[in-house]
Amino acid sequence: MLSSSIILFLRDALPVFVLLAFIVAMLQHQQERQVRRWFSAAVIALLLLYLFIQASSRVAQWFHGQGLEVLLLALRACQFGLLYLMLIGWWFRRARLWQYAAFVLAVITAVMELHDSALYFVAYWQQAPVVVLLGTILGITVCLAVATLVHLMMTLLLQQPDRALVWIPVMLYGTGRLTDALPLLMQADLLPASPPLWQFQSLLADETELGYLLNVLVGYQSSPLAIQVLVYIVALALGLSGLFILKRRGQP
Repeated sequence: MLSSSIILFLRDALPVFVLLAFIVAMLQHQQERQVRRWFSAAVIALLLLYLFIQASSRVAQWFHGQGLEVLLLALRACQFGLLYLMLIGWWFRRARLWQYAAFVLAVITAVMELHDSALYFVAYWQQAPVVVLLGTILGITVCLAVATLVHLMMTLLLQQPDRALVWIPVMLYGTGRLTDALPLLMQADLLPASPPLWQFQSLLADETELGYLLNVLVGYQSSPLAIQVLVYIVALALGLSGLFILKRRGQP
């Protein structure tokens, strides 16, 4: 159970920590301190997470029993759009625009990613509280270590003359989160089932620690579907082409 708790944090909590590392680095670069706003974001995320867990059984009955999958897929699309809006606002130095986009993005990401973990800890807390608590501490420690390294990388990129470098890790993260949710289309019977495009399971499985890490950072999939590869390429190309257009207009 201890190893399961750590793996669960890598799968569910690490995307939240990495996103916050991006946002904190960008705030520090612009010398912004919004402690009260981000404390409010944490409170709102916890409240919405609680409401989401309470309503999940009802939501699951929507769309002929596929409501939860459809809702999570819609939230993933919103997540990608907000991430793109955050980058555009940051590029044009529109502090209010990108910070509000980041605020909503952080809340949505926390609710989406943490609802499975919350259900797990509620279910197992009464059975083995010490093991769950220890797993939580170790999982948070691992997530903080990774987030610290991501923050350091972002800080180094933000110090470079070319501000466009910041887009690359953020867009890889956002594209990966979007494509990671596409199997929900098949679970909701919105797409027919299809075999994976290739198999790297024996080389690096998704369920390993490194597999989860690469999945969060760049959207790694050991056995991706064709629709996942297609959406990944298209979404990344759109994001980077938008960056190219902005660079041609000159850095603000």
